[in-house]
Amino acid sequence: MGDKHYQIPGFLFWGALIYAIVGTGLTHLIGRRLIPLNFQQEKVEADYRFNLMRLRENLEAVALYGGEEAENERCRTLFGRVIENFHCIIRTGFKVDMFNAGYSQISVIVPYLVVAPVYFSTRMPFGQLMQIGNAFGKVQDSLSFFIDAYQSIAAWRAVTLRLTQFAEAVDGLDERVAAITQVRRESAAQPATCDLEIDRPDGMALLRGLDLSLARGDSLLIAGASGAGKSTLLRTLAGVWPYARGTVYLPEAKVLFVPQRPYLPIGTLREALLYPQRATLDDALLRQTLHDVGLSRFADALDTVEDWAQTLSGGEQQRVAFARILLRQPKWLFLDEASSALDEPSEQALYRLIRERLPETALASVGHRGTLRAFHDRQLRLDGEGGWQLTPIAVAA
Repeated sequence: MGDKHYQIPGFLFWGALIYAIVGTGLTHLIGRRLIPLNFQQEKVEADYRFNLMRLRENLEAVALYGGEEAENERCRTLFGRVIENFHCIIRTGFKVDMFNAGYSQISVIVPYLVVAPVYFSTRMPFGQLMQIGNAFGKVQDSLSFFIDAYQSIAAWRAVTLRLTQFAEAVDGLDERVAAITQVRRESAAQPATCDLEIDRPDGMALLRGLDLSLARGDSLLIAGASGAGKSTLLRTLAGVWPYARGTVYLPEAKVLFVPQRPYLPIGTLREALLYPQRATLDDALLRQTLHDVGLSRFADALDTVEDWAQTLSGGEQQRVAFARILLRQPKWLFLDEASSALDEPSEQALYRLIRERLPETALASVGHRGTLRAFHDRQLRLDGEGGWQLTPIAVAA
């Protein structure tokens, strides 16, 4: 003011810094929605892919129900969410790009506007003015990295948020399950339970005070009405049902749980037969086992790669499960309606095969058919309200 002069060391640097800070703040203000939008995009795309995968696995059931229109509408709705969210990303990204373009163009003239009074006062030559402009541009470019890379950073942040949430959910799973279940699991020479209590997720009783043991060569048929907790009992013994209390004793090796619908990986039939093991067995043994369980027509397809869950019928998949039993030769075998998709003669033939080939194997089966009584010497009947009754099977049906 007047004749007074004020000197600010590094004036242009501070000017570039303030300009970059203001630009960064405005960029974040305009594009802050990109992070939740990219996060949401990950979610809606995952929902759409999962629906397509689930539909592919159940195509036959959908066709039999005539549910094509309903599934088509569901797919259109889910894909519509993908498109709608992507449009929001495009619109917000366009605003960010437009601001960045203006910011970059204005930054070219900012240093000249700042030093214009000095230049026009003839105290600065033109060459020095150009040097100042170039230096300001390089500093400003370095400070504007966040502005230039904002969209990439927003996408990266959305991915890291989703992965962080996933990691937190996985890391906390053991603690949440431990807080629910109170089953004490101990290693023992044979399977047994002591004062075992099982609940439904809502807290209603399924089983109360079960004391049970299964010695070598024993056979136990678990019976009861649908929903009485038969399969849930096997899940508890396997350690995959958390709503339980008591003590479960289980050997550390040679134990095999067979679900009603066996899992068949996409790959060769050989891999499906040996799953989850990667042991190498003689082809002649594998072919003979397929013949024994009634799958002779697949004996020459051991190295054929297929989606076997879609290729084989429900009954054939259960025959594969029995082939796995013969190949693994477990000492303790738990079958959860593992023959429900088979006709009674085939079911009897496979059970007879198991009892003949594995006479020392202890067997516990969940089933509804009376024909299974012939292959078991005890029956555990559940009433679904906590009660149970263990009785010998004196006469084969």
